[in-house]
Amino acid sequence: MSYSRATYLDMLGGSAGPGVTVFGDALDVSIYYRGTTLQYRSLPTSVVQHAGGGTVMLFPNAEVLLALQGEAIVGRDAQALVLFGT
Repeated sequence: MSYSRATYLDMLGGSAGPGVTVFGDALDVSIYYRGTTLQYRSLPTSVVQHAGGGTVMLFPNAEVLLALQGEAIVGRDAQALVLFGT
C-alpha cells in the first residue's frame, strides 16, 4: 500500500502478486498487479491507473545482484511501458 499527498496531486495505491525463488535462492521471479487512484487538485473526479509487471532478480554470488523489471501502465491520463535494469 502507498499514499502520497503533494501540492497538485493525491495518490493512493496498492500492489500484490506472487513470487518464487529457485536454484537455492539464486533466482527470484515475481509478477504483480498495481492499482492506483489519483486525485488532481484541478480535476473534480478521481483517475484510476492499472499496472501489471514482473521482476527477475539473479544473485550469482554474495557481491553481485542483477535485476530486471518491466511494468505496463494504463489509465485515462497515462499509458506507458517501463523497463528497469540494475
